[in-house]
Amino acid sequence: MMVFAIILPMTITQITDVEKLAKENEELRHFLLERDQKINYLEEQLAWLKRQIFGKRSEKIVSDLRVRKEITAHFGNAKAPAIGRS
Repeated sequence: MMVFAIILPMTITQITDVEKLAKENEELRHFLLERDQKINYLEEQLAWLKRQIFGKRSEKIVSDLRVRKEITAHFGNAKAPAIGRS
């Protein structure tokens, strides 16, 4: 019954302060949850961008661009055909 010994002597001001602290705690937990969700979303975006830039597919894109430049240089100002398009 030690809990009652601690709670009963509390004044109205102290109880209000506890309620304020509980509300602030809830708000901070909500803020942290939103922040963690945003961090996860941004990490997923970063991982996707890294795959686009440094993944195997990026090598194909760079290779395609080199081929287009070579074709353009070989034929002068003639427009290079679109690679990979129907």
